[in-house]
Amino acid sequence: GETGHQDALLRTEYSVRTLTDAGVPTEKLANDTADWQRGQASIRMGQWLREFGSGSIEAVFANNDDMALGAIDACLDAGMEQEDLPFIVGVDATPPALKAVAAGTLQGTVQNDAAGQAEQILAICCAVMDGKDPGTTLSLEDGKYAWLEYTTVTAENLAEFLPEE
Repeated sequence: GETGHQDALLRTEYSVRTLTDAGVPTEKLANDTADWQRGQASIRMGQWLREFGSGSIEAVFANNDDMALGAIDACLDAGMEQEDLPFIVGVDATPPALKAVAAGTLQGTVQNDAAGQAEQILAICCAVMDGKDPGTTLSLEDGKYAWLEYTTVTAENLAEFLPEE
């Protein structure tokens, strides 16, 4: 993501914590920002492939799908075969990311529920317009926060997230 962005910081922290809490030995080789952009992520990943070697990078946590796809681009541009790609995941469940999950180049993504967020914002706005305190009329944590669960998207449940044709 971008330097200091709350979502990027928390996503990274909890991704690594999940591994370490599960007892998976981890060694962070590198960490950098790519400002949510595919091209910048591809450049960073290309640098890391040259620095560490393709066999040394086992996993890539990208804080959005475009950056995950950029990491995949760099790996493929470096001559890696699909079966040799690191375990790469992203966030947002964008249509290009869903295609990459279907193709097997992206191991997973996380649906950041934009429709659910919009519904919560609308409910808060409607409560305010009706003169109500959203903190008491809606299910908000600490009377302020609407939390929506992220949903993991992998090859196993991909069909649930693909648009109907």
